[in-house]
Amino acid sequence: MHLVNATNIVLLFWLALEVITNLTNRVRAAAIQDAGTFRSVWVSVAVAFLLADVTEGLTRNLSPKFPSWVGFIGLLLLVFGIGFRHYAIRVLGRFFTARVMIQKNHTLVQEGPYRLLRHPTYTGAWIAFIGVGLTTRNLFAALIFTFIPLIGLLRRIHVEERVLHEAFGESYKEYAKHTWRLFPFLY
Repeated sequence: MHLVNATNIVLLFWLALEVITNLTNRVRAAAIQDAGTFRSVWVSVAVAFLLADVTEGLTRNLSPKFPSWVGFIGLLLLVFGIGFRHYAIRVLGRFFTARVMIQKNHTLVQEGPYRLLRHPTYTGAWIAFIGVGLTTRNLFAALIFTFIPLIGLLRRIHVEERVLHEAFGESYKEYAKHTWRLFPFLY
């Protein structure tokens, strides 16, 4: 199967998985504290796809073309990132929602990937986007997919950390001292 076809199939699967996950995890909360970050993340992802497509077309002869094996590694990262994201969602269980909010009887989850990372669902998404970029085998498109979605994710992390700190106070502060936000040893 051609790399582009395989990537498109995985991306369609991921989109369907996100829609199903978001529809099945809707809850009523006292107040959504999202600050527009749900939209920011989706806009940054859409912009990355559009910019990468245009950039790839415009720089096809200018950008160094990665070898085929890099595209295959990208596909593996895409699949791994999706799997890691949805593993983290399962660990969160009923506390996962598409919007930033604190639910009734909310507890601070510190099991599974949350032992090391405060936002492993975003880590998985970021790894997947890096993978998408590598599947293009175009340096500029890979950079776009690495950094543009990250802008939306970092804004979301900032809002989510504020909400979690307000809800859990000192226990969140202690938890934050021994965990990474997004990626071990980087951030």
